[in-house]
Amino acid sequence: MDYPSTADSGILINSLVVETHDARLFADLSEAERNALVRIMTSQDFVAGEVIVQQGAATRNVWMVLAGECEVVKEPAEGSPAAPVSLAVLKPLDVFGEMTLLTPDLHVATVRAKTSVRTLRLRGEDFTDLVDAQPRLACRLACNLLRIVSARLRSVDEKLTGCLDDHDARTMQQSWEELRGRLGKLYAGSPG
Repeated sequence: MDYPSTADSGILINSLVVETHDARLFADLSEAERNALVRIMTSQDFVAGEVIVQQGAATRNVWMVLAGECEVVKEPAEGSPAAPVSLAVLKPLDVFGEMTLLTPDLHVATVRAKTSVRTLRLRGEDFTDLVDAQPRLACRLACNLLRIVSARLRSVDEKLTGCLDDHDARTMQQSWEELRGRLGKLYAGSPG
């Protein structure tokens, strides 16, 4: 369900500015800047199980979870027997959709409300307007989005490296066991 812009409720704005103080999306923003940003965002509620973002869809929105939990799921290719894979559970102040805010790319995963969820949504067109109206704020917001994307990329790199390290360790163990077996046969067959 879409709610009117937060600009329609001063009480809502004040509470959201307080609630979002520790959000990475609003890192290093003053209270006045958070207030300006919250005013152009839209509060949106979802029921448990409702799809917020569909993998393969094209939207230019970034969402921040205010309450509840969302699950990020990678859907298998159409016709694939593979099962969907849960990539993450998002909690309050987590952000999603950030990659498509600045680019026309399609969403790479589905985001579904795991519980009842309240979000704040910033539309791409509102971000574009912000660039023209308040370039300093837009730049700071873009830097925060880049920090979020960078942290996620670093996390993926670490997981991938861990998988490769595990694979290398298994391969080395297997090679060592093969070498020991060969050496054992060699020594067992040799005189003396």
